[in-house]
Amino acid sequence: MKSGKYFILTEIELLKERHKLKNRLTPTSTIRDVKSWVELLAGIPSQIQRMKYLDECDLRDDAPLREYAVVCGGTITVDIWTEYKELVNAAMVGKIGDVMKFGIVGSTEFDCPSVAYLTGEARENALRERAAVVLYIAAQRGQKYLCQELLKIDRSLVDIGTATGRTCLHAVSSKERMDILQLFLDAGVDILREDEMGMTAAAVAHMLGQKAAERVLLIQEWNQRAETSLRSKEKAKLPPGRFQHQAFDSANPIWGRGPYAQMYCAKLDDPGAKKADGQSSRDADTISREQQAR
Repeated sequence: MKSGKYFILTEIELLKERHKLKNRLTPTSTIRDVKSWVELLAGIPSQIQRMKYLDECDLRDDAPLREYAVVCGGTITVDIWTEYKELVNAAMVGKIGDVMKFGIVGSTEFDCPSVAYLTGEARENALRERAAVVLYIAAQRGQKYLCQELLKIDRSLVDIGTATGRTCLHAVSSKERMDILQLFLDAGVDILREDEMGMTAAAVAHMLGQKAAERVLLIQEWNQRAETSLRSKEKAKLPPGRFQHQAFDSANPIWGRGPYAQMYCAKLDDPGAKKADGQSSRDADTISREQQAR
């Protein structure tokens, strides 16, 4: 098999969709890399994907494509874990009532093997993760109403990432859903959040050629970085216990001036430090007066 870039097809059984990954992978790319691309292009979070090739055996995430002899133009089948299938179908429809039936945060009647024995905070966290999966799918698929309803239930869902570290902002940037993008920005999503490849949502939009989303996100990034920089400068202001050379200004002269030169003098000792025995130190005012007398 050639070591250069090649393409494969991914077929999502549940959704009856096919996606072509052209010039994005090599034979040394892993199954996890394939899942990452499917997550971006199809909107299915990688942690709920199952991949198969030629038979019904699940492919290991850390295995390279060449280990399974995936040929150029071959088709990898993408399946969804059973307990998420109904939830994914409901997310595609975009109705909050259907989604609530299949277990998200706020659901009280839902039960499945992964949450059956969980109680209290552990159960709530498991349902929040399921809700974050729905939000990611809804954002990528353009289901604005569903996104709005989910944020009403729990606004913090915008900050829950997938297994690759991507949030719903990465999902919406990959398809340039501008109305949903603004919805997430108003909800306070972290626009500087990076995925495992070090890419922000703006970088994802740039990579996939979504110019309008990229422009909006770059402006938001610039504004946030400018605000952060301003806060850092305010915090960097010297505290009351500053060094003497930091405290002097034109209202408190520390120089001696003559006909040929001007000498600046300052005592640079730490005001809070104890002096060693026998050590003498004169303050700046004394030195300045002596220089003026000369």
